[in-house]
Amino acid sequence: MHNLLLGRDRDVTEEDLEQLTQRNKFSSYLPWRAYDKEKVFYYNVDETIGFIWECTPLAFAGDKTTFILEGLFRIGIPFGSIIQFILYADPYIEEEIELYKAGKTRDNKVLQESAKWYAEFFKKGTKGMDIFQRMPLRNYRLFVALKIPEKEAEQINITDVYSTVQEILSGAGVHPQDLKPEELVDWMRKLFNDKPSVNNKTYNEEEYLNKQVILSDTVIKKSLSEIKIGERYFRCATVKTFPTEVDTFQTNECFGGVWGIISDSNQILTPFLYSMNVVYEDLKMKLHMKCNLVLQQQGAGSFTPSLMRKKDEYMRAVDDIEKGLPFVKIIPTMWVWSEDQKEAAESIVRAKRLWEQNGYVMQEDKGILPPLLVASLPFGLYNVKDNIENLDRDFIAPASAVASLLPVQADFAGGAYPYLLFMGRKGQPCRLDLFGKAANNHNLFIAASSGAGKSFLVNYITLNYYAANAMIRIIDIGGSYQKQTEVFKGRFLDFSPDSNLCMNPFTYIQEPESDIPPIESLLHT
Repeated sequence: MHNLLLGRDRDVTEEDLEQLTQRNKFSSYLPWRAYDKEKVFYYNVDETIGFIWECTPLAFAGDKTTFILEGLFRIGIPFGSIIQFILYADPYIEEEIELYKAGKTRDNKVLQESAKWYAEFFKKGTKGMDIFQRMPLRNYRLFVALKIPEKEAEQINITDVYSTVQEILSGAGVHPQDLKPEELVDWMRKLFNDKPSVNNKTYNEEEYLNKQVILSDTVIKKSLSEIKIGERYFRCATVKTFPTEVDTFQTNECFGGVWGIISDSNQILTPFLYSMNVVYEDLKMKLHMKCNLVLQQQGAGSFTPSLMRKKDEYMRAVDDIEKGLPFVKIIPTMWVWSEDQKEAAESIVRAKRLWEQNGYVMQEDKGILPPLLVASLPFGLYNVKDNIENLDRDFIAPASAVASLLPVQADFAGGAYPYLLFMGRKGQPCRLDLFGKAANNHNLFIAASSGAGKSFLVNYITLNYYAANAMIRIIDIGGSYQKQTEVFKGRFLDFSPDSNLCMNPFTYIQEPESDIPPIESLLHT
């Protein structure tokens, strides 16, 4: 009617402008608003406050670790709170590569070219390495996020909660460090955008954090089985049924085999993000209701043993909760992604197989992918109204079992300055400095069968330390290091009956009168 009266050739109206600019912004669903530098916590859109720590994943965890982590569910965190463990396989390993190249300070063209090509080899490895059955290089990162409703936080000493959780994480050996907002923004920008900015950690303190993550050239499209973010395809799997018994080693193998070459076919093929949300909730009444419902059921025929086991489980659970043992809700989600749609599909199938090898029943999620993706991000699970019930991906479990399920294990990452770069069994770049100041000693023992590459490894170690301006001396039976000595114009001394070489091994003696007698007695003995 408006067009009939005024014609189509008219001035634009406010309504026209509003319709033109209206769109469904994915960033509006992200939880982070602001950060308090003094109190080190975040304000979120669901009226919660929270802390985020970046931790160091363990190579292996045992009973002591799980016992310590179980304390997270016994410290009186208010109901309605959520603690989240996120294991993230980060394909961005540029930091290790650049540090490795920067450590090669000797002015030698061969050494500089060697470092350059080795670094390039590692960089290409993030797309998958054929020699390891396409397992990619990735930096495993562990994040722990705790959020508490603001109303509940006002009634407790939030600083004490922060200190207690951090102390428990430290006791478990994961070395928690506060995740600053610039680091959170950097992480999320790399996750959501194909080509992050060179100034990826720069953000505006006056603007909501969730509005600064997704760049305008990133298009997000949802289909039934995947989300396409930019040029990458994201797919999700969740747990349908847990195994009867769980342990830490079983959880470790869910993210890749640990047995070396024979486990190359049991590795996830792409970057991935695994999130375990743990919801603190008063489950006493709910467990009693479920227990009474199961007890009223009557088994018939072959279903009787299964029903009896279920009754026993619920009776034990009710007994435990009456004794004060904590029960919590958990929501596990696994995301994989790739720029290749086929590879993403293959990766989610591989991830499901790894979990099912360890007794789980897995399902690939369809349809509800956007809320599951948001729930997998730090503070992203919204515990409002019936949101968790509507997602219908939660399980009730005792705290002792949940502690074994937490994804605090990944791969050995080494430590110190990366004068040496290796690769872990799950694709983790492993930085080593055998002579670092933090090392208790500087001894190295290499053991392997004949022809397995012991001398090759020593050549690699000496090459890298020589490139870092170290002085190298080797005593060896054989000629394994002769070629490297000749390439870098070193001295190769071959001791034999005909060599006519004489070397004084006691040049460090300062006072012959006091030092020589003990040496003589040693030689005589």
